[in-house]
Amino acid sequence: MAKPNASLNRFLKGIGLRIMALGMLPLLLMVGFNLFLAARYQRQIQTVRDLAQGQMVESAEVNRHVLALKNRMTVITVQMNDMTETHLSALLAQDTGAIKKIETQRDDIATSVKQFQEDVAAFMAAIQPLGITLRPFATPDEARNGSPTIRAGGQLSLLATQMKSLPNLFAALDTSNQAILKLLGGSDFDGANSNFVYEEGARMTALTLAIRQVNTIVTDLSTAIAAVQNAAATAKLKQVK
Repeated sequence: MAKPNASLNRFLKGIGLRIMALGMLPLLLMVGFNLFLAARYQRQIQTVRDLAQGQMVESAEVNRHVLALKNRMTVITVQMNDMTETHLSALLAQDTGAIKKIETQRDDIATSVKQFQEDVAAFMAAIQPLGITLRPFATPDEARNGSPTIRAGGQLSLLATQMKSLPNLFAALDTSNQAILKLLGGSDFDGANSNFVYEEGARMTALTLAIRQVNTIVTDLSTAIAAVQNAAATAKLKQVK
């Protein structure tokens, strides 16, 4: 009689184990699913960190170039003001001895204008990896779309234009200034004063306006670049699995 009881016990024990297994299955599935979600969450967090770190590096590089360009414009403005002050004083005092100083100040401006071109070239190279290219004109569809990359490309085109026009404006000022200094050196004070009022003054104003435009363009371009970076980061986040 003992054998049938033992067989029954083994049968009941087996059923009990199966019931326990079936009861634990949902729990095991839930634990596995939670582990999957936790791993996915960790990947997402790491991706967000990597994107944030990358964007911080890109933003720092962009800001460095923006600051360099704005500082360059400030330097040129100060140099122009200094030269104008020296020039006016020389004309009013009929001081031919100031010619050398004016020439040195003019050469300093020429150096800064050349450095401005180098600054713009470095800036354009730095943002090239962001996919921003020169876009002087946008199609109607592109304009309606309002893509940050297209807007940035438009601002970059404006900056590239100023990169060429600013040296031309200074060259015109340089020619006028040399002519006036020649008149001043020859003691033709009336001719020097007349040329300053009607020629050099206008060219100085044109160069000053161009510098202001560069500052505005650089500010707008940096804002557009930030929008490009944010759009790229958002697109990458959507791809995170």
